[in-house]
Amino acid sequence: MNFSLGRVILIVSILSMGTACTTCTNCSSSHDDDIRVEPSCPPVPPTPQPICMQEEFCCNGVCEIIEVQPNSQSQPQPESSCGCKSVFVFEELDDPNGYLDLLAGQQYAYIVGFNQLTDQRFGRRMFDAVRHLLNSPCSISMDVELWSSFGGGLTHVKGDRNDRGYHANNVDVSIGAHTKISQFLFGIAADYEKDNVDFKHGGHNVWHTGQGAFYGAYQSQCFYIYSDLILGGSFSKFNRPLEFEGIERKAKSTPKCGHGRLYGEFGWNFMPCGLLLQPYFGFDGNYTKFKGIHENGASSLNLTVNSKSVAGWDTYLGVHFTAAIVEYVKANIDLAWQHRFTNSHSLTASLSGLGQSFNFKSFDYGLNGFQGALNLNAEVSENVELYGEVVGEFWDNWNSAEFNAGLNLWF
Repeated sequence: MNFSLGRVILIVSILSMGTACTTCTNCSSSHDDDIRVEPSCPPVPPTPQPICMQEEFCCNGVCEIIEVQPNSQSQPQPESSCGCKSVFVFEELDDPNGYLDLLAGQQYAYIVGFNQLTDQRFGRRMFDAVRHLLNSPCSISMDVELWSSFGGGLTHVKGDRNDRGYHANNVDVSIGAHTKISQFLFGIAADYEKDNVDFKHGGHNVWHTGQGAFYGAYQSQCFYIYSDLILGGSFSKFNRPLEFEGIERKAKSTPKCGHGRLYGEFGWNFMPCGLLLQPYFGFDGNYTKFKGIHENGASSLNLTVNSKSVAGWDTYLGVHFTAAIVEYVKANIDLAWQHRFTNSHSLTASLSGLGQSFNFKSFDYGLNGFQGALNLNAEVSENVELYGEVVGEFWDNWNSAEFNAGLNLWF
């Protein structure tokens, strides 16, 4: 988060409880190593007291629950229904901004990045299924070719000044079909991906993504054009722990979003010494829109995150190498430089106990990254082809690796 604070102020508000209290000081002062309670109440006679939760305290027979507010130099003085003016002050914390990051739901800032990476991986699996056609003689035609791909991978985000990063692993399955008529190729595909994410801030969630796509290509003797359009949706059951200064709560939510990508690639064909060399330029436009997020289970610390739409675009400059290793087996090597024109965004949220909104910034993915892949393609029979692939991406603050295996059948 982009907060620069010397302390965090926890403001006490009133929450009436129907049961009754184990301890009550009638608003007398109490002290702790890190918390200072500063009440000022009119004297009242002892009354039956409600039982308060661990993170609450009792004031004049009413349980008061902690609320959180980033504060400047001045201390607010909210008045409760019993006339109490109570402020919890966290002073001299080792990492005050870390508490604010925890409360602000920084984990939600990764939603856009998750979807962009998922779309990019699906696009690569589609390209793998047709690459053997893009480097074959342009006069080849066929009725229908079916393909499927199964894979998994790991992603590690180191983090930056706005966030601490995460670790994730994914599994995916894709299927598709296409036909090639002379120099034109047309296809459709579908994909499911599951991502298990562990945040360094704390918390775990599982993303489920379903996608559909159209893709096509044109090939001539000297060049090719390839393009795909991906549309998808994702949802997650999210658990976000809130543990600090004796408070232990768990905020739960079900984020949902829609996303898509349009990708285009233009490449040239060269064949020096039996090696197919295809330098290319690529471009994609991506879009993500997620609905507002409303947490539950954490009482006054529940977070509401406003809906958000984010659009971005990237360029790629790379090369494909294809060479025959032995009869019926080909090796493909892909190298590319990727440039992002939009590498971060901000979200607006509010805590249910305060209502006042604040902004926090997403992780900075960086502007430039490198991609590399090794793909082995084997023709098992006249109508069956197998392939396997290892892919890596390397950026300043994050990297990922993935393995895919696929099967092509044509008739």
